[in-house]
Amino acid sequence: MGLMLGGADLGRMKIGNTKLWKEQAETNTQDEDQKKACGTTGTETFRQNEHTRSASWNGKSQRGLGNGSWRDESQYPQDGARNHEDVPQQLSEFRQALITGNFKSVAALYPKLASTSLLETRDVFFIAQCLHTTYRTNTRRKPEWLPALIDFGNKLSSDIRLQIVPGGPDASLHLLSFFKEADQYDSGAKYWSWLENQDESQVTSVVYGAGIEFWARHSKTLPELEGMYADGLARFPGTFAEYHLSPQAIIPDRRRQTEIPGLAMTLLQGIMTARVFHGDWRNAYLAMDTALRLFPGKAPDRFFALIVHERPVLEAYQAFMMACRSGVVVQPVVLTVLLDKLLEKRGVPQNIKLMSVNAALMAALAYIGAEGRLNGQHLSSIISGFKILIQLKQSSASDENAPISSDHNVTLCAMARRLMLMGLQSGQIPLTVSVFNSLLSLATDAEQSGLIKLTEQDMSNVGVVPNAVFYRIMVAASAIEKDPVFLKQAWTNLLENAERTGKSLERNDFLALASAWNEADSDSAFVQDLMGNLDSHALAEISKHGGIRLGKLEARKRRRAAGESLPPVDLTETKEIVGLIERVLKSDAPWDFIKNPIPTAFGAPFTRTSPNQDTLRTLYDEFTTDPKQPQPEDPRPPELSPTGIPLHDLRFLNWIDINHLMAQAKEHERRKVDAVERAIANKEPVRMRPFTLAESIPVDPIEDEAEATDEERAAKRDALKQEIIELRGYKPPASL
Repeated sequence: MGLMLGGADLGRMKIGNTKLWKEQAETNTQDEDQKKACGTTGTETFRQNEHTRSASWNGKSQRGLGNGSWRDESQYPQDGARNHEDVPQQLSEFRQALITGNFKSVAALYPKLASTSLLETRDVFFIAQCLHTTYRTNTRRKPEWLPALIDFGNKLSSDIRLQIVPGGPDASLHLLSFFKEADQYDSGAKYWSWLENQDESQVTSVVYGAGIEFWARHSKTLPELEGMYADGLARFPGTFAEYHLSPQAIIPDRRRQTEIPGLAMTLLQGIMTARVFHGDWRNAYLAMDTALRLFPGKAPDRFFALIVHERPVLEAYQAFMMACRSGVVVQPVVLTVLLDKLLEKRGVPQNIKLMSVNAALMAALAYIGAEGRLNGQHLSSIISGFKILIQLKQSSASDENAPISSDHNVTLCAMARRLMLMGLQSGQIPLTVSVFNSLLSLATDAEQSGLIKLTEQDMSNVGVVPNAVFYRIMVAASAIEKDPVFLKQAWTNLLENAERTGKSLERNDFLALASAWNEADSDSAFVQDLMGNLDSHALAEISKHGGIRLGKLEARKRRRAAGESLPPVDLTETKEIVGLIERVLKSDAPWDFIKNPIPTAFGAPFTRTSPNQDTLRTLYDEFTTDPKQPQPEDPRPPELSPTGIPLHDLRFLNWIDINHLMAQAKEHERRKVDAVERAIANKEPVRMRPFTLAESIPVDPIEDEAEATDEERAAKRDALKQEIIELRGYKPPASL
């Protein structure tokens, strides 16, 4: 429940008795406190509530910082010039600004209110939260905001350190996160040097975890960060937290939720972040393993998001699918990042392209199955990804103008349009102009003129307003029609849009024109007139960049004339996954992860039956139980994850996947070392970029063979056990 106080209510509040304000503030942060109990930081919580708390920022009330002079130190009231007569009204306005997320008003009113000693700890928390959220939601679109935000952050941290305003753990969490994300190393370091010497009224395990994440981004080495982690565990021991957060700790009851008070999960999150940033994949995954062992159905989403953002694509995909299976709904941007990684186009073999498109669709299916919501950007990325599967083949090598064999492309484009219509008909996916642009671009590359007309009509029916990208694609699409009139209209629309918006034409506009002009009738009156009326800049752009596009077009023609084509691609599984997405979008019921498990490993076929897991289950019991502490006998049914999976089964599945993630990471590290050694031997520069999907080799999941003799099964068990010991870097307890 968000803060919903009206201005009149706030105006009636007594400054000396802020009961109503406190009640509303406490209500607003109930979810946050609950999240902290299992390790989710306040930052993650306010991100989850960002839509409701910042609704006014997206409307007319969202104003720029303007020419406000609050950044000028002379504007801060001096001791001798304080006038408190209008403070009650200003405090009311100030708190209303915090509720609506109006940072400009917060920044303007703060200096005088800070001097009155009337701001409370909860006020300062919301101030820091407003600063942090404003940075996250505005600085990409409005980079001019950044200096003002940095100045305000420095002023707030200084006032907290000087005890001008009452700080607290929640405010410190947001300040540290702000300084980390805004790359304000000196400011964050100064604040931490003060903070780490404060008592528990200012520092908690949550803040300590945020401190580790801050330093992980900056100058501290991994041993130093491990030392911070150890210090944090010693300072905030909870109920044997050091033991329970260790890789080999035993869960009292694998069928139940963990209820151990005082577990410093944010410390674990912080050190996992540090390990990932420093390349310590083994201990990073052991930290993730610990989190999933303790909270299999409600682990903080940061544990999964970190892998998606920072690790190679194969690991990113598996971590994302694990989150969905657990019922942990990560932020939409995490899926966006994953789709970008999966749909990489550089040098990808055709079989890997198909696997990557299917994986992208599976990720979308798992996300909505876990009750996440797809957005227009997700749909746009997937439809654009279909372009890597386009096949163009000349049906007759003797006839350059013969129609291409397009059954494959027709199927591909039909699936893409089906996805768009799903979003439209279900009402669950906002259809942005980028979705239609991606569909138009796919139709253009696949040379499906019918889909171009349909998409243009769909846009009109839905009421989506075209943008510059749309008009550019329509110019490129005129190459399919080979129609000078079509080209004339498309180019005219592009020019008119540029004039309306006051923007100049871009390089890609001229590339599109060069492509279309090459395919159109160059002797037509329009083309001659167009080329004759283009100014010198436009002609120079076409001459400079158009040759690249024209060269590609000529190469494509030569391939067709030679009858070349890519190997046939079977879209059966692709169509099946699209159909499942449609079924989930039309259904009110969530996906049944028990009856229809979705494979977590990249490339695993959706229809694959689950392997025999008896051997793995035996090994799992060896590594995760103590014979001296048998699991309790409980007649009650096991507790379930949000996705309906019994917790003891989910813990087992997570354990298998962590082992597989470690195997992927080990292989990735080996290939990195090999690449460095080859570069040195060949006296070539050492490549620093990560491996692409085409350069990655999926490691087969660790699993049983479906059928084997007793001797084979025993040998398999011993080999698996040794592999797991090596991957995890430890041996089972001596008692085992």
